[in-house]
Amino acid sequence: MVRDTDLTILLPIKGNVCFTWRFMAWAEAVRLPFALLIADGSEGDETRNMLSDPGRFPNMRYDYVRHAPDADLTRYYAKMAESLERIATPYAVVSCNDDFHLPGGLRAAMALLNENPDAVAAGGDMQDFVVEPGCRPGAFERVYGPLSLTQRVFHAGQNTAATTRERIRQFMRHGFNTSLWTAVHRTGTLRASYQTLRAAAPGDVYFSDHLLSLMTLTAGTALRTPMPFYLHQACSHESMGGELSQAYPTQRHWLKRPGWKDDFERVVETVAQAIAEHDGLGRDEAREFMRGEYLARIGATAIDQATGAVAPEPESDQAAMLASQDFQAIMDHVATPPPLPEELTQLHAAMTRKPGALRQLRHRINQHGYHALVGMERLCRRLRS
Repeated sequence: MVRDTDLTILLPIKGNVCFTWRFMAWAEAVRLPFALLIADGSEGDETRNMLSDPGRFPNMRYDYVRHAPDADLTRYYAKMAESLERIATPYAVVSCNDDFHLPGGLRAAMALLNENPDAVAAGGDMQDFVVEPGCRPGAFERVYGPLSLTQRVFHAGQNTAATTRERIRQFMRHGFNTSLWTAVHRTGTLRASYQTLRAAAPGDVYFSDHLLSLMTLTAGTALRTPMPFYLHQACSHESMGGELSQAYPTQRHWLKRPGWKDDFERVVETVAQAIAEHDGLGRDEAREFMRGEYLARIGATAIDQATGAVAPEPESDQAAMLASQDFQAIMDHVATPPPLPEELTQLHAAMTRKPGALRQLRHRINQHGYHALVGMERLCRRLRS
């Protein structure tokens, strides 16, 4: 039998204090029963200031750890690996401050892992949602407002093949959208995967996401729960200064990135070593297998994008999501925000006072983080001028 105390949610953040406030206020409102570890790689003190009052979130169990700023992916990998060393619960899951894991889905995933000792990860579908723009202009644009589901859903893959090689092949054949980054993991598996990622240090988030999923599958099988599991906010990059559009380029631009070939070979070599160890293959055989499968998947994706071929979107089981009490609580919270702390009230007022400066200021606040609360008086004076 699993308990809520068996799971820790790891929440890595870098700026975007308004989304962090929304996540924390929701977690407090629903009395989120799991442990929460906040790994802050921001350049400023906005989140630390927001969390400094222990009475602000009395119904939560959380730890806040300040890390060196996430100046690049190398620092981010280090932050994640170091954070997972702190987690002592049997299970761990990584979340995002602009998204929501549904508590019922997390419990179902833990139950699957508890019942299946060969499985190392369990997750569910990732359903896109949007927050209606224009309802709360300013700092909370697309943070609070009416929430609606889209037809876009990423189905979690169930991968129970008996050998490491077959699990890798199955992952590649079904495309990269079967990523395991939102899944609940056995903590030891997730910790080892991030240690491997830190050592390999690929230069973009595509390679890092692939490597994490692949290393998980070298360790064991991955299961899927049909329970409503994860809500992913679409278009939140418009409130993040465009960082995500830069981090996730098109396939064509990704293939042209300097250093792409070195990263590709490093991922191939890393996964091939694990395949050889788990399946008893020779290193050369494992390497050629991994390279062939990876190139076939990348090539198929590139051809689809170049020719405009679009795979049919999987149907979203919105009925189950809409019937979920967890979803209703999220929708109600996003539609009707609680009273804001004084710091965020000032930020919101500053950004709505002079609409012409909104886009530039939002970009600076959300991209760099440290303008949100630090130096607030200076920003307000600038907007009044």
